[in-house]
Amino acid sequence: MRDLVTHRSGISRSDNLWIDGPFDRSEVLRRARYLSVASGFRAGYGYHNVMYTTAGEVVGAVAGTSWDDFIEQRLFRPLGMTRSTTRAAVVESRENVAASHTWVDDEVRPVTRRNYDNLGGAGAVFSSVRDMAQWIRLHLDGGEYQGTRLLSEETLRELHAPQVVIPADTTGERMFPETNLRAYALGWIVQDYHGRKLVHHSGSLNWTRTHVMLVPEERVGVVVIANLGSSTLQQAVAFRVIDALLGLPARDWSAEYLELAERGEGRSDAREQEIEKSRVAGTQPSLALEKYAGTYTSELYGDVRVRVENGRLVLDYAPDYVADLRHWHHDTFRAQWRRPGFGRSFVTFSLDRDAEAERLELDGFGEFERADEEGR
Repeated sequence: MRDLVTHRSGISRSDNLWIDGPFDRSEVLRRARYLSVASGFRAGYGYHNVMYTTAGEVVGAVAGTSWDDFIEQRLFRPLGMTRSTTRAAVVESRENVAASHTWVDDEVRPVTRRNYDNLGGAGAVFSSVRDMAQWIRLHLDGGEYQGTRLLSEETLRELHAPQVVIPADTTGERMFPETNLRAYALGWIVQDYHGRKLVHHSGSLNWTRTHVMLVPEERVGVVVIANLGSSTLQQAVAFRVIDALLGLPARDWSAEYLELAERGEGRSDAREQEIEKSRVAGTQPSLALEKYAGTYTSELYGDVRVRVENGRLVLDYAPDYVADLRHWHHDTFRAQWRRPGFGRSFVTFSLDRDAEAERLELDGFGEFERADEEGR
């Protein structure tokens, strides 16, 4: 269990299994057996959402209930977190719920939330700032809340104790030059920050982002929630508040994170230019479009279906994941996902010795083998 929640399983990460796949939570876990090995077991840190989903299901199994009911009964209710739930249907039945937003055609637009109940213990909780403040109080008060002990002091200390080192990167070194150690604890990132222990974690789901930050020895904490998936505003605000509470010199975190974001956008534009340069002009598909049509399958991701619609190929993976395919070069097509904000991908078909389409490769997924004779 400790290996599951400290990201040291050594198994390759594939969030598309739950983000894109038409699978419920149990099927996500069943298919996780097909994930490849990325490194040695316990060899190092490798973030993995599905391992947290697994841990949540273990909790439910041991308790003789579901993970959802367990945290509602053992955490949400005692903490008075009345606006918190792990069930998307509950959120959709409520009023006064923030709309998710993302960039579509160079402008920020509201988008319809998706049901991510299949993520479970890795991040299926919907909450509010007020509710999350009670969760913070539980951590700052050593496992007690309004005089009632919900977690032992030993458990709280262990939750915040470093377990596996997080390797340094250039962005981290630039933003936190005074930090000497950054590690993953049990569900938290811990690091030294101006002589104090900083305990924090961020999360992004359904085009929203959250950051929770604690300084336990000072008994201060903050939660910031932003309803734009690509924003780093929540991190900038959290550090600004913590700095103020600790009496540190003011730092323009917003400007620094904005610069990082703009650099990222610049890299994205450059990548798109490089992609355009790599396109081979004047080529045609090897086959008539109907010859690519059919069902292709993967042990990990299941089936994708390719069909001809209005003289163009369409790829259908899940209700939200339908893409129009436009010829790029040779047997590669550019997939434009129909749902706003989903962006584009590449699909490449491979032919067998008889010049029949036998597999396709979809960016972010891998290979799917032809599973039928349709179109041949």
